[in-house]
Amino acid sequence: MSSTASLDGSYEDSMPGEESGQVFTNKDKDEPLKWIEKFETEMVDLVDSNCTEPKHIVKTFLELKLDRESRILDVLAGTGLVAELLRSHGYVNIDAIDGRKDMLALSNKKQLYKNFYVSLLGCQYTAPIQSDTYDVLIASGAFAPGQLHSDAFCDLIRITKPGGIIMWSMRTDYGPISPRFANFDAHIEDLVTNGVWRHYVPRKTIKPYVHGSEGYVYTMQRI
Repeated sequence: MSSTASLDGSYEDSMPGEESGQVFTNKDKDEPLKWIEKFETEMVDLVDSNCTEPKHIVKTFLELKLDRESRILDVLAGTGLVAELLRSHGYVNIDAIDGRKDMLALSNKKQLYKNFYVSLLGCQYTAPIQSDTYDVLIASGAFAPGQLHSDAFCDLIRITKPGGIIMWSMRTDYGPISPRFANFDAHIEDLVTNGVWRHYVPRKTIKPYVHGSEGYVYTMQRI
Protein backbone atom coordinates (compact mmCIF):
# COMPACT_ATOMS: atom_id res chain seq x y z
CA MET A 1 0.00 0.00 0.00
CA SER A 2 1.50 3.28 -1.06
CA SER A 3 1.80 6.07 1.48
CA THR A 4 0.75 8.48 -1.28
CA ALA A 5 -2.79 7.11 -1.02
CA SER A 6 -5.37 9.56 0.33
CA LEU A 7 -7.72 9.01 3.26
CA ASP A 8 -10.33 11.72 2.57
CA GLY A 9 -7.48 14.20 2.42
CA SER A 10 -5.38 12.48 5.10
CA TYR A 11 -1.64 12.38 4.48
CA GLU A 12 -2.07 14.21 1.20
CA ASP A 13 1.52 15.38 1.45
CA SER A 14 3.00 11.92 1.96
CA MET A 15 6.32 11.36 0.28
CA PRO A 16 6.03 9.79 -3.21
CA GLY A 17 7.56 6.37 -3.40
CA GLU A 18 7.40 5.61 0.34
CA GLU A 19 5.73 2.33 1.13
CA SER A 20 3.04 2.35 3.78
CA GLY A 21 3.87 -0.18 6.44
CA GLN A 22 7.60 0.45 6.28
CA VAL A 23 9.31 0.06 9.63
CA PHE A 24 12.70 1.57 10.47
CA THR A 25 14.68 1.83 13.67
CA ASN A 26 16.78 4.60 15.12
CA LYS A 27 19.75 3.27 13.17
CA ASP A 28 18.32 5.06 10.11
CA LYS A 29 19.65 8.59 9.79
CA ASP A 30 17.49 10.32 7.21
CA GLU A 31 18.26 14.01 6.95
CA PRO A 32 15.16 16.17 7.69
CA LEU A 33 14.04 18.64 5.06
CA LYS A 34 14.48 22.34 5.64
CA TRP A 35 10.75 22.96 6.03
CA ILE A 36 10.56 20.24 8.67
CA GLU A 37 13.27 22.01 10.65
CA LYS A 38 11.34 25.29 10.31
CA PHE A 39 8.16 23.54 11.47
CA GLU A 40 9.99 22.12 14.46
CA THR A 41 11.31 25.55 15.45
CA GLU A 42 7.83 27.08 15.28
CA MET A 43 6.27 24.24 17.28
CA VAL A 44 8.95 24.41 19.97
CA ASP A 45 8.07 28.07 20.39
CA LEU A 46 4.45 27.00 20.96
CA VAL A 47 5.46 24.32 23.46
CA ASP A 48 7.11 27.04 25.51
CA SER A 49 3.65 28.65 25.88
CA ASN A 50 0.73 27.32 27.95
CA CYS A 51 -1.54 27.00 24.92
CA THR A 52 -0.33 24.05 22.90
CA GLU A 53 -1.68 20.59 22.17
CA PRO A 54 1.27 18.41 23.24
CA LYS A 55 1.47 20.02 26.68
CA HIS A 56 -2.22 19.49 27.39
CA ILE A 57 -2.36 15.82 26.49
CA VAL A 58 0.89 14.96 28.26
CA LYS A 59 -0.34 16.72 31.41
CA THR A 60 -3.52 14.61 31.29
CA PHE A 61 -1.48 11.48 30.63
CA LEU A 62 0.73 12.13 33.67
CA GLU A 63 -2.35 12.46 35.87
CA LEU A 64 -3.13 8.79 35.12
CA LYS A 65 0.08 7.74 36.91
CA LEU A 66 0.68 4.80 34.58
CA ASP A 67 3.66 2.47 34.83
CA ARG A 68 6.80 4.05 33.36
CA GLU A 69 7.52 0.78 31.57
CA SER A 70 4.25 1.11 29.62
CA ARG A 71 4.69 0.52 25.92
CA ILE A 72 3.44 3.68 24.20
CA LEU A 73 2.59 4.47 20.57
CA ASP A 74 2.68 8.14 19.56
CA VAL A 75 0.03 8.43 16.84
CA LEU A 76 0.77 10.89 14.01
CA ALA A 77 3.94 11.58 15.92
CA GLY A 78 5.36 14.18 13.55
CA THR A 79 8.66 15.56 14.79
CA GLY A 80 8.31 14.06 18.25
CA LEU A 81 7.16 16.88 20.53
CA VAL A 82 4.93 14.57 22.59
CA ALA A 83 7.75 12.07 23.01
CA GLU A 84 10.12 14.78 24.21
CA LEU A 85 7.68 15.72 26.96
CA LEU A 86 7.02 12.09 27.90
CA ARG A 87 10.71 11.26 28.07
CA SER A 88 11.34 14.18 30.40
CA HIS A 89 9.03 12.40 32.86
CA GLY A 90 10.68 8.99 32.55
CA TYR A 91 8.49 7.41 29.85
CA VAL A 92 10.97 6.14 27.25
CA ASN A 93 9.36 2.97 25.85
CA ILE A 94 7.81 4.83 22.93
CA ASP A 95 7.24 4.00 19.24
CA ALA A 96 5.92 6.35 16.55
CA ILE A 97 3.53 6.05 13.62
CA ASP A 98 2.93 8.67 10.95
CA GLY A 99 2.01 8.78 7.27
CA ARG A 100 5.10 10.82 6.43
CA LYS A 101 8.60 9.51 6.75
CA ASP A 102 10.00 13.03 6.35
CA MET A 103 7.99 14.24 9.36
CA LEU A 104 9.52 11.44 11.40
CA ALA A 105 13.04 12.19 10.22
CA LEU A 106 13.76 14.84 12.83
CA SER A 107 12.51 12.74 15.74
CA ASN A 108 14.62 9.90 14.38
CA LYS A 109 17.65 12.19 14.45
CA LYS A 110 16.86 13.06 18.08
CA GLN A 111 16.51 9.34 18.95
CA LEU A 112 13.16 9.77 20.66
CA TYR A 113 11.58 6.47 19.61
CA LYS A 114 12.50 2.81 19.60
CA ASN A 115 10.64 2.05 16.36
CA PHE A 116 8.96 4.06 13.61
CA TYR A 117 6.04 2.94 11.45
CA VAL A 118 5.29 4.78 8.22
CA SER A 119 1.65 4.00 7.55
CA LEU A 120 -1.75 5.44 6.78
CA LEU A 121 -4.45 5.01 9.42
CA GLY A 122 -8.18 4.43 9.08
CA CYS A 123 -10.45 1.41 8.92
CA GLN A 124 -9.70 0.73 5.26
CA TYR A 125 -6.00 0.55 6.20
CA THR A 126 -4.29 -1.76 8.64
CA ALA A 127 -1.28 -0.49 10.56
CA PRO A 128 1.77 -2.80 10.29
CA ILE A 129 1.55 -3.59 14.00
CA GLN A 130 0.41 -6.79 15.68
CA SER A 131 -2.86 -6.79 17.59
CA ASP A 132 -2.76 -6.21 21.37
CA THR A 133 0.68 -4.58 21.28
CA TYR A 134 0.49 -1.29 23.19
CA ASP A 135 -0.41 -0.29 26.73
CA VAL A 136 -1.05 3.31 25.64
CA LEU A 137 -1.86 5.11 22.41
CA ILE A 138 -1.50 8.88 22.57
CA ALA A 139 -2.46 11.31 19.80
CA SER A 140 -1.97 15.06 20.04
CA GLY A 141 -4.06 16.98 17.51
CA ALA A 142 -4.26 13.95 15.21
CA PHE A 143 -8.06 13.94 14.95
CA ALA A 144 -8.80 16.89 12.67
CA PRO A 145 -10.18 17.57 9.19
CA GLY A 146 -7.73 16.24 6.63
CA GLN A 147 -6.08 13.98 9.20
CA LEU A 148 -7.73 11.27 11.31
CA HIS A 149 -11.47 10.72 11.69
CA SER A 150 -13.50 8.26 13.73
CA ASP A 151 -12.96 5.56 11.10
CA ALA A 152 -9.47 5.16 12.56
CA PHE A 153 -10.87 3.93 15.89
CA CYS A 154 -11.17 0.28 14.90
CA ASP A 155 -7.51 -0.23 14.04
CA LEU A 156 -6.26 1.87 16.95
CA ILE A 157 -8.32 -0.31 19.27
CA ARG A 158 -6.98 -3.45 17.60
CA ILE A 159 -3.34 -2.62 18.34
CA THR A 160 -4.08 -1.63 21.95
CA LYS A 161 -3.89 -4.31 24.64
CA PRO A 162 -7.13 -5.20 26.44
CA GLY A 163 -7.22 -2.80 29.39
CA GLY A 164 -4.94 -0.40 27.54
CA ILE A 165 -5.48 3.33 27.18
CA ILE A 166 -6.28 5.28 24.01
CA MET A 167 -6.14 9.03 24.48
CA TRP A 168 -6.22 11.99 22.16
CA SER A 169 -6.60 15.76 22.19
CA MET A 170 -8.50 17.82 19.64
CA ARG A 171 -10.29 21.12 19.12
CA THR A 172 -13.96 21.37 20.09
CA ASP A 173 -15.12 23.19 16.97
CA TYR A 174 -14.67 20.62 14.19
CA GLY A 175 -18.31 19.43 14.13
CA PRO A 176 -19.75 22.62 12.58
CA ILE A 177 -17.00 22.92 9.96
CA SER A 178 -16.49 19.29 8.89
CA PRO A 179 -19.24 16.74 8.10
CA ARG A 180 -16.83 13.96 9.07
CA PHE A 181 -16.89 15.25 12.65
CA ALA A 182 -20.63 15.92 12.95
CA ASN A 183 -21.19 12.50 14.61
CA PHE A 184 -17.76 12.05 16.14
CA ASP A 185 -18.96 11.73 19.74
CA ALA A 186 -21.82 9.47 18.66
CA HIS A 187 -19.27 7.06 17.15
CA ILE A 188 -17.36 7.06 20.43
CA GLU A 189 -20.51 6.26 22.39
CA ASP A 190 -21.54 3.51 19.95
CA LEU A 191 -18.30 1.71 20.80
CA VAL A 192 -19.02 2.25 24.50
CA THR A 193 -22.51 0.78 24.11
CA ASN A 194 -21.11 -2.19 22.19
CA GLY A 195 -18.61 -2.94 24.96
CA VAL A 196 -15.50 -2.20 22.91
CA TRP A 197 -14.12 0.50 25.18
CA ARG A 198 -15.13 2.73 28.07
CA HIS A 199 -14.35 6.21 29.33
CA TYR A 200 -11.34 5.68 31.61
CA VAL A 201 -11.80 9.22 32.93
CA PRO A 202 -14.40 11.77 31.80
CA ARG A 203 -13.65 13.88 28.77
CA LYS A 204 -11.62 16.91 29.80
CA THR A 205 -12.26 20.42 28.43
CA ILE A 206 -9.22 22.65 27.94
CA LYS A 207 -9.58 26.45 27.96
CA PRO A 208 -7.68 27.80 26.11
CA TYR A 209 -6.40 24.95 23.96
CA VAL A 210 -4.61 26.26 20.88
CA HIS A 211 -4.95 29.30 18.60
CA GLY A 212 -7.70 30.72 20.80
CA SER A 213 -9.92 27.66 20.57
CA GLU A 214 -11.13 25.32 23.28
CA GLY A 215 -10.13 21.67 23.25
CA TYR A 216 -11.02 18.24 24.54
CA VAL A 217 -8.85 15.42 25.85
CA TYR A 218 -10.48 12.00 25.56
CA THR A 219 -9.19 9.07 27.58
CA MET A 220 -10.65 5.68 26.68
CA GLN A 221 -9.84 2.19 27.90
CA ARG A 222 -10.14 -0.88 25.69
CA ILE A 223 -12.31 -3.56 27.23
